[in-house]
Amino acid sequence: MKKFFAKGATALAILALLTACSEPTSTDLTSTEGLSQSAAPMASAVTAASFTSVTSPAPGTIVATFGEAGASKSYNVKLSPGGGVHHVPAAQLVNGLGSTSWEGLDAGTYELCIKVEGVGGPFGNCRTISVEAPAVVLTAQTIAFGPLGDRTYGAGTFTVSATGGGSGNPVTFSAEGDCTVSGNVVTITGAGSCTITASQNGSATHSAA
Repeated sequence: MKKFFAKGATALAILALLTACSEPTSTDLTSTEGLSQSAAPMASAVTAASFTSVTSPAPGTIVATFGEAGASKSYNVKLSPGGGVHHVPAAQLVNGLGSTSWEGLDAGTYELCIKVEGVGGPFGNCRTISVEAPAVVLTAQTIAFGPLGDRTYGAGTFTVSATGGGSGNPVTFSAEGDCTVSGNVVTITGAGSCTITASQNGSATHSAA
């Protein structure tokens, strides 16, 4: 603390200044007039629901297992893209654990998310998994030759015919030995043997023949 020494009018002025500075000041903090008070809403907690495993045991297939041992809850499991939502009721769970699956999926990467049914909040605890394209099982084709007997060298050309399978592709012919073929017209080129082979290309659903 500093002390001031002055005389006369100067002393009175200093005393007045010190008195003014020493008066206590206060602020009324109890009034709420004119003030708006608001509390931010608390975010909804995502109810615990999680996968125990997410696998692709075969091409085009996803199997998800989930739940909580001993619990009795119903779950919704969502597959994106394009898989929709699978509902798994508590009655289908075994000791609180359940599973669901998708088949016939295209090749690609998928996301699975889960939530307890009847509880607000978004799906959560998401998993991603890659799926291979399903194996395509092709249908076999059978070619049936038309009647074909012995031919004599020098007797001229002749035609062959055959009926193909379900691919709808044309049947083509090839020749080996003492003959040639153009389209379905065969020419004997000498005495001996001639082998005509019929072929048909396959398709997305049929194998070649």
